[in-house]
Amino acid sequence: MWQTYGQALFYALAFSGVAFGIARLVVVVGERMIEQKHGSLGVRDMLVRRARLEQGLEARREERRKEIKAVHDATSEVARRRGQLERQVADLLRSGERVVHLIGEEVKGLHCFHAQVLNKYVGSAAQTQHAFIDARWAQPQDMEIWAPALADARKMIEARYPPAFGYHIVSLFEVGTPAAGEGKAA
Repeated sequence: MWQTYGQALFYALAFSGVAFGIARLVVVVGERMIEQKHGSLGVRDMLVRRARLEQGLEARREERRKEIKAVHDATSEVARRRGQLERQVADLLRSGERVVHLIGEEVKGLHCFHAQVLNKYVGSAAQTQHAFIDARWAQPQDMEIWAPALADARKMIEARYPPAFGYHIVSLFEVGTPAAGEGKAA
């Protein structure tokens, strides 16, 4: 009797295992047929690839966000510095003191030249204000140039303020003596 119960139990478990295997096979085959019917074969692989791609794009997005923030901070700093410099120039102009543009460095052996430069495009009858050049350039601007000779001083001015952009040298002359420290030997 126990033997028949044991065999019945064994057959029941075996049939349930076989039934589970057949059901699993039917599900897998049915799933493949549905995937083939709708053209979605390899969807799982595609989802895995797209998940990896999404993670990569998110990492790239974060890198770009950091780069944009760094560039934004740098441009904000430059804009802040420019505002400070513009306020300083405006304060100097309001103070009534003369603004002198320096070209070159005061070095032993160099001569000091004084020049006045203006821009022909600013304040002309055709155009009263230029978009990129300050309105002060309509009047001659004082410059102090440190150079070995008059021709070199003219070249230095024209290099910094090109005639092609409308800058014109009104006057250029030597102030007097060479830079401090150079004396005549007796």
